[in-house]
Amino acid sequence: MNYSLLKNWLLVLLISIGFISCLGDSSSVANPSSDASIKGISILKNDSSPNASSAVFTIDNVLNQIYNIDSLPFGTKIDSLYLSLTFGSSLGFIMNDSISESNYLSTTTTKNAYNFTAPVKIKNLATDGETTKEYVIDVRVHKLETYLHTWTKLNSNITSDVSDNQKAVLYKNNFYFFVEKNDVINLFTSTDAINWTNKNTVKGLPNKIVLKHLLATDNSLYLIGNDNDMYISADGENWENQNIVGSSEYDYAALLFFFKGKIWGIAKSKTDFSVRIVSSTDGINWEFSGKKNFHNDFPVKDFAATVFQPQIGPEKVIVLGGKSSFNSDLTTIWSAENILNSDTLKWLNINNTGKNIPAMKNGALEYYGSKLLLFGGSSNTLLIDTIPLRNSLNEGVNWILPDTLINKVPADFIYRTQTSLINDRQNKNLYVIGGKSKNANLSDVWRIRVNFYSFKDYLENPYKY
Repeated sequence: MNYSLLKNWLLVLLISIGFISCLGDSSSVANPSSDASIKGISILKNDSSPNASSAVFTIDNVLNQIYNIDSLPFGTKIDSLYLSLTFGSSLGFIMNDSISESNYLSTTTTKNAYNFTAPVKIKNLATDGETTKEYVIDVRVHKLETYLHTWTKLNSNITSDVSDNQKAVLYKNNFYFFVEKNDVINLFTSTDAINWTNKNTVKGLPNKIVLKHLLATDNSLYLIGNDNDMYISADGENWENQNIVGSSEYDYAALLFFFKGKIWGIAKSKTDFSVRIVSSTDGINWEFSGKKNFHNDFPVKDFAATVFQPQIGPEKVIVLGGKSSFNSDLTTIWSAENILNSDTLKWLNINNTGKNIPAMKNGALEYYGSKLLLFGGSSNTLLIDTIPLRNSLNEGVNWILPDTLINKVPADFIYRTQTSLINDRQNKNLYVIGGKSKNANLSDVWRIRVNFYSFKDYLENPYKY
C-alpha cells in the first residue's frame, strides 16, 4: 500500500469511527507532529506464552528495525501476541501492509494478535497527516534448547593397554592421558581429544604410583608418591623426584587442586591419623593452611575435587566423598571460597545430613553449564553407581538427577567410576575420558557441550545463564 493510499485510508477510517470528533482539543491534533517514530514497544502478558512478555526490545531508527537482543527461551510461543506501543505521534498504523490499527493516544495496545514467527511490518502515520515511518519487528527466540547437553563420542579407545590406574588432564592447551599397564606408565597426548599420539614410556615415575590425583598447573605437572616424594614434570614425559619439605610428623597423602595461586594438598598425622590442609607455591615446600584439624571426616584418597567460579560470588572449591584416614567411606561435601587477603581456607561441610548423596568414592566433579556435575563413582553397596550423572544447581548443597529431556546420557555411554573430567574453559567443552566400568577398564573420550555457550547473548552477558 503506497503512502497516498495509506494516508487517505487511515483518515477515512478515523473519521468513520468518530475518532476526530472524539479528540476535541487533543494536543495530538491541535499541535500536529511529524514524529512518526516508535518510542517504546513491549509484548503484553499472555498465559499461553508466559516468557514472551520478558522480551526487551531495541529500536533502531537508522535501519528501521525493532528486535530483542536477548533471545527468548527455546520453545516460546510467538504466534499470537499483542503489543503495547508508544509513538512520537500517531493518527493510526498498519500492520503487515493490510491490517489497520486505529490510535488516538501516544501509547496504545494492538486490538489484534499477531504471528511473529516471521518478521512483522508496522507503518505509522504521524499526527501531521503527512509523515510516515515503517519498521520491521523481529521477535527472536532461541532455535536450540538453552541448557541442552550435546554428547559426542570422539574416540572409542585411546589405547587397548589400559588399566584403572589412569588420569587425563589438560596441560598447556593439550590433552594428556597417563595410564599404567603391567608396571609401565605410558603417556598419550592430543590437541583435539580425537587423535592421540603415544609418547611411549614415561621416565622417572615409580611403578604402582597412583595417578588419580595428578595435578596440572600452568607450567608443571605434580604427583605425590610414597615416602613423601613429590614428582614434578614440565613435559609429562620426564619426571624428577623431589623430597617434600614439611612437617616430619605428617605424611603428605594427596593433592587437591590449584587455587589462589598455590597448590593445595592433604597431610595426614603419623600418630593420630588426623588431617590438615597444606599449601605450597612450588610443590616442594609445604606449610599448614590454618589450624583446622580434621579427624575422621576429610578424605585422604578416592575423593572428587574441583575449583569453580559460580555465577555470583567468589571462586570456590569442592571436595566430595572419598575415604578417610581411617578408611571409612565419607558422605561429606567440603566447600571453601576465595577470601581476599587470606592464606587459609575456611571449610564448611555442606552435606551435614548425609542424605543428598550416598557415601561416594571415585566420582568425578566439574562445574559446567552453570551447574555442578557429578559423574559416576561407587558406593558402599555398588562397585559402579547405577546413577551415571547427578547435578547441583546450588553449588553442591543439594544434588538431583538431571532433567533427561535436556541432559540425557547417551544409550551407549558406559556407566563408570574413576573417570577424568576436563573442563576446557577456552572452547567451553567438557570432556569425559576413560575410567572403569563394571566389566572393563576404559579409554574412550566423550565431549559434552551445552547449547547456550554458542549463543550470541551469552558472549555479551555470560551471567545471564
